[in-house]
Amino acid sequence: MVDHREFKWTDEAWQGITLAGQIMSEMHIGTFTPEGTWRAAADKLPQLKQDGITLLEMMPIADFPGEFGWGYDGVNLFAPCHLYGSPDDLRFLSIASTPSDSASFSTSFTITSGPMEIISASFRRLSSPRTRQRWGDSINFDGENSGPVREFFITNGRYWIEEFHFDGFRFDATQSIHDASEEYIVGAVGRAARKTAGERSILLVAENEPQEAKLIKATERRRRRSRRALE
Repeated sequence: MVDHREFKWTDEAWQGITLAGQIMSEMHIGTFTPEGTWRAAADKLPQLKQDGITLLEMMPIADFPGEFGWGYDGVNLFAPCHLYGSPDDLRFLSIASTPSDSASFSTSFTITSGPMEIISASFRRLSSPRTRQRWGDSINFDGENSGPVREFFITNGRYWIEEFHFDGFRFDATQSIHDASEEYIVGAVGRAARKTAGERSILLVAENEPQEAKLIKATERRRRRSRRALE
């Protein structure tokens, strides 16, 4: 039996991070140290801190088939990659990156999905052939039977914040996320993650290759509509 509550957290006083002043570095755990493990990476944090790095974007996080990954291979989205150690080793790295002074250190991760043929084989109605991108069928966030699919990814956003105390995450390739729903899936995951974090401030970063400003504007319009509804 695996019980995440058995891990002894020591970051109760940590209030989280904001965007201002952050210096982000992308870290691939498998190549960051000769050992290629979460624990070995934790030992190198003081060196990164000395170099001025304040925010780590760790890739990959989710487990995947095979022996090597480059950060976009995640298939088992509720399992830290077993090649780099145990889930508790990742929790240890999360604690080790929590700052003890003004030169803050934080963890972040990329939320991506690996080969769609693998995912589709496991979750029969997860992908949608209506909207294809260069990696295959897009994930079905707005079509028939999309409700459980949306809930799967929203819950996944909660999971990493709750069980591993991450300070945020990055949405990869949002230009390939097709969703015409009233609540855009990226916003839904983000709001769920912030709610899970409670009073702790988390940072959410979204990559958008064509730099579509309408995504930010659409989010702001939804926020204003929600505010009016509450009033």
